[in-house]
Amino acid sequence: MDTASGLGHRYLFLLIVLCTTIGFLVSFLVLNTNYIQYTKIENKAVTKLADSSYITFNITQKIKLSESDSSHTFATIAQQNEKAIRVNTNKNLLFNCNPSFLVWTLLIICTVTIASGAFPIYIINIINIKKIYDIPVINFYLFIIFSVTCIFIITMLPSFLHGYYTPANIIKDFNILLTHGEIVQIFSILISMLSLPLIITMFLVGYVVSNKLFVNIIDTADAIKIVSNFNDLKSMVDTALHVLASIVVLAGFCSASLAKSIKAVMSFSNGFDIAPREASYAYGLFYALLLAICYVPVYYIINIKSIHLQKQITNFKFISSSEQNLIFQKLEGDLVSRVSVLENFKTALTILSPLLTSLIPEDILR
Repeated sequence: MDTASGLGHRYLFLLIVLCTTIGFLVSFLVLNTNYIQYTKIENKAVTKLADSSYITFNITQKIKLSESDSSHTFATIAQQNEKAIRVNTNKNLLFNCNPSFLVWTLLIICTVTIASGAFPIYIINIINIKKIYDIPVINFYLFIIFSVTCIFIITMLPSFLHGYYTPANIIKDFNILLTHGEIVQIFSILISMLSLPLIITMFLVGYVVSNKLFVNIIDTADAIKIVSNFNDLKSMVDTALHVLASIVVLAGFCSASLAKSIKAVMSFSNGFDIAPREASYAYGLFYALLLAICYVPVYYIINIKSIHLQKQITNFKFISSSEQNLIFQKLEGDLVSRVSVLENFKTALTILSPLLTSLIPEDILR
């Protein structure tokens, strides 16, 4: 299936470049204008729990970059410290003191940029699938609603989990790293919405393969057309899986690096871990579950259809000429290669990639 049908390749390329540029600039500007350079944290926190009880923590601030009194200029402070090296960078030192937060910033920008670039491609794919295979309007909108519900439940539900103090709330309550903790949630929603066409594409392909791609081989030309359409749809859903996996893997790295950034700013008494590493494992599991829900049903349908196609082609090989047999053998080989053991193994690794990357040692994000 031609992704760019109805739209020139040149204009599609420009559209992708435009969307990726917008995604990069928006994420960069939002983050760059909302950093908190000077953080002052009280040395004690009283936390109210769900059952109306409370707990008190002593806080140790690790990074102390205090803004000078306005009555003291850089020149007067330098005079008071005659032997000190005078360095006026005119820049903030937030990332020098907290490099993990720089890693988180770059990961967020990369994730938004990739999702923004994929967005127009899969919007066009969705339009083409609906047009070419004549999907009923009611079914089409049901798939969209189902996809929105699916991604909302899987990506947003962990934020409402009782018993977990989320990074967004930590940033908001302690006024660290970002001026608004909601920025973290906004980026989560933005990435989810930009990824939505990928999920809709997977579900639509599953519907088309099971209901619209009828196996009714009459002659060689018919077999070539059906197998070609089948392979195009399989390639489309595989590519969507890989792009979505890349996005959720980066999102997993984002959660791990943000937790590390918070712990670089402050620590709590009584051995309380404000951003436990195990939370990253949980997010990795949630993201792997998202990939499995989106892809495994479609994969099952494609497998069944592939087996059925192979049987049809095998039957035709016995009643066809030697020249036609060569064509059928090639078609059969294409189908087998797309559902081979190696392909299944690569697919399993792709689905599990968010969970596997969450197991990477924390020090790598330092």
